[in-house]
Amino acid sequence: MSTSLDSSASQMTSSTDKKDAKPTEALPASSNQLAVKLYNKLEDNFHLSNKKAMFLNIRLYYEAMGKDVFNAVPMTFHVKEGLEDPEFLRFKQYYFKEEEEIKKQK
Repeated sequence: MSTSLDSSASQMTSSTDKKDAKPTEALPASSNQLAVKLYNKLEDNFHLSNKKAMFLNIRLYYEAMGKDVFNAVPMTFHVKEGLEDPEFLRFKQYYFKEEEEIKKQK
């Protein structure tokens, strides 16, 4: 009886099929890649896993609270229409203003 248990246990541990690999297992030491690729996504949660949606939600929240969103998050510009987009023009104004500030400090 111990022989059949030993052989079934060795069959379970010696299996090398990919479907049997655990998600957190790494490849052999000679490889620096993980067996599984991880993504920064939350299933069925678009507003937390999409940068634009998260920023827009945070901005709406801060506006509703009467606070400046950029005290909490980095300056962000959402350009939709290319070079003529008003948001792109705001970006250019901000960029040139910051560039002048840096020149003054030197």
